[in-house]
Amino acid sequence: MFAQSAECNEVYLLLVCYILPCLVVVYQISELLKIYSMFFILTYKNYLHFHTSMLSFITHGFNQFKNRKIDQSFLDSL
Repeated sequence: MFAQSAECNEVYLLLVCYILPCLVVVYQISELLKIYSMFFILTYKNYLHFHTSMLSFITHGFNQFKNRKIDQSFLDSL
């Protein structure tokens, strides 16, 4: 009977001292990864929005420059 009790104590110690702390660490790492991934997604989304708006602004300016009409009096003055 004492052997079974010692075996149960070993299993209990193994569970409490090794397995549960490992599970807690894995849970904490998964929570940190979730937070970092949300931060990365929000940051990258803002980064893409900024560069897309800048690119559309530059493209719009280039198209306005390309499609402008040259004043004939300006050409005559040259």
